[in-house]
Amino acid sequence: MLLTVFAQVALAACPTSLDRSELASRTADADQAFARIEWPALQEQTAALLERLPCAHVPLRSVELAPVYRLHGWALFSNQDDTASAWLAAAHNLAPAHQYDPPLAGPMAAAWNGATTATDAGPQRTLPQPQSGALLVDGVAVQTLSVARPHVVQLVGSDGGVTSTWLLPPGADAPSYPTGTAPAAPAEESKRSPALWIAAGGAAALGVGGLVGAAATKTAYARDPTEGLYTANVALAGAGWGLLGVGGVLGGVATVRGVF
Repeated sequence: MLLTVFAQVALAACPTSLDRSELASRTADADQAFARIEWPALQEQTAALLERLPCAHVPLRSVELAPVYRLHGWALFSNQDDTASAWLAAAHNLAPAHQYDPPLAGPMAAAWNGATTATDAGPQRTLPQPQSGALLVDGVAVQTLSVARPHVVQLVGSDGGVTSTWLLPPGADAPSYPTGTAPAAPAEESKRSPALWIAAGGAAALGVGGLVGAAATKTAYARDPTEGLYTANVALAGAGWGLLGVGGVLGGVATVRGVF
């Protein structure tokens, strides 16, 4: 029954995010129940803790997850659940140096030794590469996990924030998330019409032509041997062509500014 609930917790709505302070507090409460060998309290505490794990929006570390796995393993042991050894093995894998004070004895010592000395982790699964971001499995940046053991998988965005957290009990399916390569953004097309470019270029060309014409007019009149006629005609013709040139330039500028 418990495993069915835990397999679905990733789909449950989270009223609030799980932060490290809450995780540490809930773990300490469960640890106190274990120290007093209060099995019903331990079962209740660890069940509530596991329900909150998928609400984590911070990267969870191995040192934080190891006691969660260990305490829930003992809760399952007290309920004579065969999957207890998988949770205890997962805890030992994350924190192999953990010592019990006082030391375990009797069936609990046998259960711990049997779970922690097993060298076969069972079949392995490689999770697909996410479309964006990276995966953390039990706080480590890897994509391979043991199917027979519990794991917490987190999807971390490029900004370092956690976008999704999944609690996978032993034998659970892989989490669902976008995979593969993100599609490339389409190239930005020019918003400027070719016809408008032509209009702007034509106006600018008219201005340049006017200036060139003014220069040519001055050269032609310079050959007139009549000094007085030269002065008057060059002044008039040069002014006329000059106005045409300036008008063309201004028209080109106005057209370009109007378009862009």
